[in-house]
Amino acid sequence: MPYLINWFLYKDYLPNWWAYIYAISLFAASTAGSMYNYHAQLLTYRFGLRLRAATTTLIYRKALYAILGRSSNTGTVVNLMSTDAQLVLETLPLFLQGILAPIQIIVTLGLLSRYLHVFTLISLAVAILAFPLTAVLAGKF
Repeated sequence: MPYLINWFLYKDYLPNWWAYIYAISLFAASTAGSMYNYHAQLLTYRFGLRLRAATTTLIYRKALYAILGRSSNTGTVVNLMSTDAQLVLETLPLFLQGILAPIQIIVTLGLLSRYLHVFTLISLAVAILAFPLTAVLAGKF
């Protein structure tokens, strides 16, 4: 990125429309990234819906074959079934973000280290120190 900015700033023989093409390409790349992220979330949500349906079916099938009179009634089984299945659906997209976030951080720090060298560790230290601070602030509210 700095190479391109320097290239546009110090090359007098370049026409101005190249800068517009560069700006449009940055916008297009950001838009494409957002669309890919949304598509991944949509696929994860669709998989979560299928998993919720399968979980609900399995629990309901087990409830049909189990003897319900001993420790629980039908309402309890249905309540547990819907609650557990909904938790599976809500947790799955967060699981995807939990897998992708460390990869994004590593790639970002790797690209940043090409320009900042050792000083990239400062941004890593700030990110690591922000985790406990965020936990403390989230606990108070």
